[in-house]
Amino acid sequence: MFWNERHTNNEEEFFHVVIESNSEKSLLYKDLTKSDLKRKLVSPYKKNIKIFKEGLVVNPNDISSIKIISTREPHGIEIKNFIKKKRKDRLEFNRGSRLKIIGPVYGEELDIEFICEIVTDKFISEAPSENIFNPKKSLYKNSSKIIIGIVISVLSAIIIRLLWIAN
Repeated sequence: MFWNERHTNNEEEFFHVVIESNSEKSLLYKDLTKSDLKRKLVSPYKKNIKIFKEGLVVNPNDISSIKIISTREPHGIEIKNFIKKKRKDRLEFNRGSRLKIIGPVYGEELDIEFICEIVTDKFISEAPSENIFNPKKSLYKNSSKIIIGIVISVLSAIIIRLLWIAN
């Protein structure tokens, strides 16, 4: 049974994130809820803010590839099911073939990207934003400095005017 056939909107979704950075793949997150995914990855990524996970700092600009994967079951269960399917496929192959495949069947953390639905485009459709000058944000950030500057200017003008009148 394929993942899409057993997945319905009524079931809980788990999200997992695989990134490639400096030619190295890693599972950045697993078993996130949709809200956690948006808070921990999507929002910082889009704003080009560094992503923190258990002491690991990831700069969005260093990410060369990102995959968001959706599963019906938590990561560990999906990998176990993947291993069971691989074993079953191997047994069926060995039954009907003169060539026999032997050895253990493994499942690794990163196998998740090959067995479930990739939904990256539903959350991220472009590279992280550059730190572009935003006048509104800049004005808000510096509003206290601007107000202090205006107050000092007005007070200076009043003092100069009073000194001018006194002479």
